[in-house]
Parts: sequence; C-alpha cells; structure tokens
Amino acid sequence: MVILDCSLLEHAMVSGHHKNAEHARNAFALTPRLEEYCKSALARDPYLPKPEELCIAMCPIKKQWLRAVMLQQDGGPGGAQAQLLFYDHGHIATLPVAALRKMMPEFARDIPAAVCSLVIKDFPKAPTPEQLERAKSHLQMSPDGAGALRVTRVTRQDVGEYLVTAPDLIRAMH
Repeated sequence: MVILDCSLLEHAMVSGHHKNAEHARNAFALTPRLEEYCKSALARDPYLPKPEELCIAMCPIKKQWLRAVMLQQDGGPGGAQAQLLFYDHGHIATLPVAALRKMMPEFARDIPAAVCSLVIKDFPKAPTPEQLERAKSHLQMSPDGAGALRVTRVTRQDVGEYLVTAPDLIRAMH
C-alpha cells in the first residue's frame, strides 16, 4: 500500500491506496488542471465554502492546489481560518480562507478520492513514542508524507475504510 498520511498513526490509522490503484492515478492526474484553474482569472478570488463542501486549497505540505473538503471555519462565521481535509492525501490542515477556491464540477464528478482510511489490525492500544517512531521508520515516510506499507490482508469495513493486516509493521514496533 502507498501511504500518504500517517498523522493518525497513534490511533492505528493511516491514509493510503493500493500501489496500482487506477482511481488514485486519475485523482493525481488532476493536479496540473487544478493548478491552471487556480491561477486563472476565473479562480483569482478566494471562495468560502460551507462546512462539508468540496473546494480547492493550497496544500501547505505539497505546495500545490489540491482537492479538499471544508470541515469547519475556525472561530465560526467570519473567522479568517478554515480547517480542511485534503481528501486525495488524507491529511487535515488549517489554512487562511484566502487559500481556498471554488470547486468546479469537472474536478469532482466521477473522480473519487485517491486515498482510503486504513485501520491497522493488532496495533497497540496506547503506543509509546518509541513505538510510533519505529512504525514511522518502518513506513519509510518521506518529508512530503509518502511511505509504503506491506499488508497481508485487506478487509472492507465501511465506505472508504479498510482493516489491514500488517504483521511486519507490528513486529517492527516491538
């Protein structure tokens, strides 16, 4: 599995996709089009989506315009910051409202999110900082947040959520 975010690792969750997933390739192929759109006169002005509305935002980690969903506006209506989930990468960030743009239908229609939530079976209930560091090292997480996880079994739990068996990771933590 390709891992794109491990910010919830302490809760036995990572965000990722199968190494050869066509839906992930399709989602990532949008990046140049999102960039072109966000630099155009059409998307010059910031856009404030409603909570749970899709939008495009400048990702602070990738330094690219990416698809996102607004979770909440910090400080309520009128707040200058918004909390977003970058749904093709799995991470959450708080950004200035000025970094948000309107989602055009052609960037969302028939193109599902690139990542799923992967729940790691047999993960320690309360991992120590040392165990988490060993897990991150095993995942070979790069500075931009990408890594890899070898799994032996994948079981669908819910829409977009899978239980994965990763014995090498569990061994590496102990």
